[in-house]
Amino acid sequence: MHRIESRNAFLACINNHASDAPVIFLICEQCGAVGEAPSAAVTDSLNAAAKGAGFAPKAQVIEITGVCRHCRE
Repeated sequence: MHRIESRNAFLACINNHASDAPVIFLICEQCGAVGEAPSAAVTDSLNAAAKGAGFAPKAQVIEITGVCRHCRE
């Protein structure tokens, strides 16, 4: 189960990863579909940037809005 911050909603997870694993949410502005993309590299980069600024992140939620493949076709 994941929480979509921008929609104040929860999404059942169909992918096989730990529930606390960082994920990038891909949210379609036209149909409302929500997809997931792995985010290990992005998370590592964000953690390094936060650490460099002396900040200790507690939670990361990455949401990207746009138009999905189905709506673009």
